[in-house]
Amino acid sequence: EMRVYLFLYILKIFDNFSLYFLVKLYANTTNYIIFFSITQGFSIMVQTGMFVVWGGFVNRISDTDVGGTYLTFLASMHNFGNMWTGSLSYYLVASFNYDYLVFAGWGVAIM
Repeated sequence: EMRVYLFLYILKIFDNFSLYFLVKLYANTTNYIIFFSITQGFSIMVQTGMFVVWGGFVNRISDTDVGGTYLTFLASMHNFGNMWTGSLSYYLVASFNYDYLVFAGWGVAIM
């Protein structure tokens, strides 16, 4: 599971690079929506794969004596972690330079 997750994580970093350069280079062209749709489809496939691998891992480590309580707790924490980061990113984009945030995000993702 971890090897698949790490492979998908590397693909996600590649996807972030491609989306950044797509926005920077092709934002004002007529083919932007086509390029964006292709990269967004790839991004959705990678994110879905990461979610499925994560769900399998959580199912494997969950204690059967407790039932679904532990599984629900882990899923809730995972969903909470995904929700607040989206709100924070919208706030940061309004407050800082887009390029600075992208490079800072890449640095955090690679570390």
